[in-house]
Amino acid sequence: MPRFGKCAQWHNLAVEQGWPEEELPQLDIVMWRESRCQPDAWNGHDAGLMQINQIHSAWITEFGWTHPDDMFDPAKNLHFAYRLWLDSGWKPWSATSGLGE
Repeated sequence: MPRFGKCAQWHNLAVEQGWPEEELPQLDIVMWRESRCQPDAWNGHDAGLMQINQIHSAWITEFGWTHPDDMFDPAKNLHFAYRLWLDSGWKPWSATSGLGE
């Protein structure tokens, strides 16, 4: 797998969590803008690599996880972000990523 971008250290784990390789360039951009690739990133509402917002707490509990604690686990964060992306595309990150729907 090609390694590129500022968050390349998380690419293999992202693929393990379901992310398609063709989405890795965009994932890298969003991850950098959201957390600077830091799995412990926290702003009081959003947690982890992909800054998963607390509004998803109920859905997160369906996985048997809690917000924010489990969202600091890179594998869980990337897995949940993947599921969120499958459901909504890049829209949940559009405010900080400059992406449209």
